[in-house]
Amino acid sequence: MRQGLFAHAGTHPVVVRLVQGPGEYLKDSVSPHSGMAIKVFGVEGE
Repeated sequence: MRQGLFAHAGTHPVVVRLVQGPGEYLKDSVSPHSGMAIKVFGVEGE
């Protein structure tokens, strides 16, 4: 079920942004929020 970006094999340039929660140091028992965003260039779409 290859669709969209994965419909055809190939490579694309990307920018990846990693986000981590608060800037201060926290204990290991505290689970801060984190996330990742990926921008893929050279493909059609929104």
